[in-house]
Amino acid sequence: MPAAIAEELPRFLAPMLCSTGLPESADGWLLQVKFDGIRGQLRSEPRGPGNNRTACFRELDALHAQLARHRALLDGEVVVFDHRGRPDFAAVRHRLTGTPRTANYRPATFVVWDLLHLDGALGAPSPAARA
Repeated sequence: MPAAIAEELPRFLAPMLCSTGLPESADGWLLQVKFDGIRGQLRSEPRGPGNNRTACFRELDALHAQLARHRALLDGEVVVFDHRGRPDFAAVRHRLTGTPRTANYRPATFVVWDLLHLDGALGAPSPAARA
């Protein structure tokens, strides 16, 4: 693994975006999952969650608590699953406008796509990005 670069926790890092078609892969692995959720970044620092916009998704505070000793920036997607485990975008939208008790019935999950920054280290670029 390449040496990490010591950096302050950035306010935002541009995430990798989904694309159409099949990506090139030297090792034969191809995977691109699409969830119907809201894409976002979760920022965590020991002094607090920073600009906390999770008021509609209070159960995500537990993820911040797990990261409490670290400075981290995660790229991911807020998803609400139905009773069969399928993503339900209408439920995500309802959570944005619904009442707090909605969280107890249909909890949200932060599906992590990438760890962009951890304790002063930026994520290493992919082999394709270095080429």
